[in-house]
Amino acid sequence: MAAAPVHIRATLLPFGAEPESLWVVDGRITRTPQPDALELAPPGGFLAPGLVDAHTHLHFVDSPTARTGPAVIADNRRRHLQAGTLLLRDLGATADEVLGLAEDDGLPPVQAAGQSLLIEERFPFFVTAAKELPSAAASQARAGAKWVKIFADWPGWPGTQQEPNFGPYDPVTYPTATLASTVQAAHAAGARVAIHAFGREAAAAGIDAGVDSIEHGWGLDEALIDKMAARNIGWAPMVGIAPLMLLGQQKVAEPLPGQEDWIRERLAAMGTTLNYALRHGVAVLAGTDWFPTVTLADELAMLHKVGVSRVDALAMATTIARRFLGVPALDEGAPADLVLFRADPREDLAHVTRPELVMLRGQVVPLTRKAAARRHG
Repeated sequence: MAAAPVHIRATLLPFGAEPESLWVVDGRITRTPQPDALELAPPGGFLAPGLVDAHTHLHFVDSPTARTGPAVIADNRRRHLQAGTLLLRDLGATADEVLGLAEDDGLPPVQAAGQSLLIEERFPFFVTAAKELPSAAASQARAGAKWVKIFADWPGWPGTQQEPNFGPYDPVTYPTATLASTVQAAHAAGARVAIHAFGREAAAAGIDAGVDSIEHGWGLDEALIDKMAARNIGWAPMVGIAPLMLLGQQKVAEPLPGQEDWIRERLAAMGTTLNYALRHGVAVLAGTDWFPTVTLADELAMLHKVGVSRVDALAMATTIARRFLGVPALDEGAPADLVLFRADPREDLAHVTRPELVMLRGQVVPLTRKAAARRHG
């Protein structure tokens, strides 16, 4: 028997000004009044489409190189669910277990890449010579990958550093022509292509090759952003990892010359660059990269700290990301993936950590006692 329709009246995020009414019927959103609907929550509050982590790694635990499996993937999906993050893009796993995850198992759906493709022999990456890159991308797409993740630059390869220290001088790993052939192969097989590119040269190569998104992109400038806007290339900057990168430089016995200065310089410029991209139509996406150490709330807070408005930060984690990933937000007939906040995150992004209600595909998610304590603490 179908569940009874429910009604909710709230201000719609990220751009709404006055409370509006939505109804949920058979797990989908409608604006058609339902006379017998039950009240989902007290009137008021602020309603967002399900939050989006557009660059996560579901296999991560405390160490990004730890070998993990389905239990860790499921646990991280549950953590995202409790936080109201209801759509995930996994960009590179230790194994292909992230491919083909069920979308009706009560956990956030995942647009997944398989193992990341890199020219270096280094776990957890899939070693791929340039001549093999197009076929490797096509093979992943045929195996169910919606995205292919390529490291277009990499520090100190092959194997000269114990830990990577991403920066401005990372060598480009694949020629532009190879990337272009790979993009064509992936697209033909039904997948999109994302590249890791900290430096400008790798980003430029990827843009010229026609990739679909730039991950990190700390070397981007206005000329490259103009090209991205014209070609509908997205950008996930992941500024939330910067404090950990700085901490890592302070811990190593011999930090890379100029590395800390470069990170601080890029953070200082990032607000101007991000706002330029947003104003010129680039889909800028919120992503955590090092979840669960870095949360989506951490990323939004850092985006605001570097100069992005709270409204734009919320859009990057909701409407912009959903549009870029081809998933509806609060549209008529969209799956009812909803997050309700009692206080307005546009006034204080800390409210993002205190959802009052989470609904996935029309089903209310029981929030844990820990989540409830955060909400009322």
